[in-house]
Amino acid sequence: MGSRLLLGMHWPRDLVVATLISWLLVTLATWLAQRICGPLMPPREEAQEIAEREQES
Repeated sequence: MGSRLLLGMHWPRDLVVATLISWLLVTLATWLAQRICGPLMPPREEAQEIAEREQES
């Protein structure tokens, strides 16, 4: 991004707005994925197995 600013291809405002829009889109996509697919948690059987391994270590 900085190189485009130095080369005069974009105004600083363009870069700030593009960064904010990108952040908003990533946040929205992450929220939608969690709403549709649910939280990223392992199934119960795997969670129990992981807990047992951690206790052994």
